[in-house]
Amino acid sequence: MAVFFLAPLYLTRLLDIADKPILFNLAEGVIRIIIFVLYLWTISFMPDIKRVFAYHGAEHKTVNGYEAGVQLEPEFVKKFSKAHVRCGGSFLFVVLIIAIIVFSVVALFKPPWWGWY
Repeated sequence: MAVFFLAPLYLTRLLDIADKPILFNLAEGVIRIIIFVLYLWTISFMPDIKRVFAYHGAEHKTVNGYEAGVQLEPEFVKKFSKAHVRCGGSFLFVVLIIAIIVFSVVALFKPPWWGWY
C-alpha cells in the first residue's frame, strides 16, 4: 500500500498541483507506473527472480504454441511470441493505464469526496 498508493499520492502532492485534478491524477498515475517499473527492475537483480524472468518468456511461447495446437517441442514453440494476452504483468500495466484514465475522467466531475487528500 505504501509503495504503490501512498508514495505516488505524497510525491504528487509535492508538485503543488492539487487544484488541477486532471493533471494531478495524470501525474500520480505516471509516478505509479514509474515506481512499478523500478520495482520490477530492482527485483530482477535477485537471483531467484532473475531465473523466473528468464523462463517467463519461454512459458509464454509454450502457451502460445499449445493454444495453436503445435507439438510442444522447442523447435516448434520457439517461433511463437513471448507476449501473451493473459500475462499478469501485462494485466497490471493495463490496470494502471485504465486507472489513470478513469481517475482523470472522474476528476472532471469533482465529486464531493474529492477533497479527502
